[in-house]
Amino acid sequence: MGKASAVAAVSGITGLISIFGTASTGTAIAGLSGAAATTAQLYWVGSLFTLGVAGGGAILGGAGLGVGFVAMRGVRRSVFGRQRPVEELQDHERVMLESCTPVIKALQEQASTGEKPSRDEMRVVAEQVLIPLVHHIDLHWDNHSLAEEGISGAAPFVSTLAPLNRRKLRKATDEISRIAVGAMR
Repeated sequence: MGKASAVAAVSGITGLISIFGTASTGTAIAGLSGAAATTAQLYWVGSLFTLGVAGGGAILGGAGLGVGFVAMRGVRRSVFGRQRPVEELQDHERVMLESCTPVIKALQEQASTGEKPSRDEMRVVAEQVLIPLVHHIDLHWDNHSLAEEGISGAAPFVSTLAPLNRRKLRKATDEISRIAVGAMR
């Protein structure tokens, strides 16, 4: 996306120069072709800053890099999102985070001892933590599920999470469901 934006920016600039610019000989740049047109375009841009053909190439290259960087940054943010501070989380997100943190710590401590949890312990974790967590995520997944449950004032995960993070949450929810079902057997 960044490369495409950079190419489009440079092409647009050179296209405008071709339409409106004139070479140092007085010939319209639009009437030139090949190396003569390219040189005239670069000279025209460079002459704006008294830098000549090399300066014009550097300016157009820099413009392309700048536009490409800005475009990639925008695409990256829209796909990957940004980390939000706890203060920016919605109430249901904060509750979920605060509920999961002690459970994660307890499971990490259990794992560090090398002991596997018993079936009864896993059943309790499934009933008390995993199943309610999946249910909570599903309730807040999209506008339809919020409306169905009569929840108002909350934005769904499909609105608050970037596409990649939504996909990760959905995969994690599926895995948690699989673990919970296995623990209940």
